[in-house]
Amino acid sequence: MGRSGRVCLPALLTVVSGLAAIAIGLLVKLPFPLRSDIAKPVGYTILGVGMLLIAWSVLHIREAFLGEVEPRTDRLAQGGPYRFARHPVYLGMTIALVAVGVSMRSWLAVLAVFLLFLPGVVYRARLEEKALAEKYGREWEDYAERTPFLLPFLKRR
Repeated sequence: MGRSGRVCLPALLTVVSGLAAIAIGLLVKLPFPLRSDIAKPVGYTILGVGMLLIAWSVLHIREAFLGEVEPRTDRLAQGGPYRFARHPVYLGMTIALVAVGVSMRSWLAVLAVFLLFLPGVVYRARLEEKALAEKYGREWEDYAERTPFLLPFLKRR
């Protein structure tokens, strides 16, 4: 809920699109050719990586995690996982959802992550970046210039 009591649309979009990706994998059977005894441990391992990245990111920004698009802290997060990507929570969520698709052996679940979830996350991240730029000004611009958007080590040209 936002400060005025209404649901934050970007947050709702993120939740609904993530659940839709999982539901598609559960409801539509189009498995890829990977044995279940291999897919499940691989998927769970990838899920663990995604969840660890989310946890590391949340621990780094603490009170700023739950909320609207507007920044909730007086300092710009630039350390920890934020050294490698401007939006490591969203990267972790994407990795975790891909892992669910892998563990279900579902092409459609993995595809839905990229066609439904990721665009919503990018939309929310862009809104957040606009608010961060307004609040932190030049500090944000410098950080955004040297830090990749979502994928670590992807240098800007």
